Amino acid sequence: MIRISELRIPFNKPQEALQSYAAQRLSCDERDILSLTIRRRAIDARNKRSIQFVYIIDVAVVNETELLERFAHDKHITAMPAPVARPVTRVMRACSYRPVVVGSGPAVMFAALQLAQWGLQPLIIE
Repeated sequence: MIRISELRIPFNKPQEALQSYAAQRLSCDERDILSLTIRRRAIDARNKRSIQFVYIIDVAVVNETELLERFAHDKHITAMPAPVARPVTRVMRACSYRPVVVGSGPAVMFAALQLAQWGLQPLIIE
């Protein structure tokens, strides 16, 4: 798969036009694109007269290695990075207490989630 970043599409174009814009960016035919996956979509509204969607997409194409060689100098067209597997570990020994997490912000909720995924039963105090 090929990752295309900074693919800009005018705000008034439908999302279905994304495949044609990707084919145009890769200088290939639309029929050569086998699949397209949107990884990130943002709106660039810094210029009020030219509002755009900015995409990061993963594209499967027919001649992937040839296209990657052709765009080796382009930092916005790269091979899709391999996914990083982060296994959820479990606490090996049984704890006689429940860990206490104090607060109610996003970091507290994330810490409590991690503790729960490790097999503990966190107590959240606001």
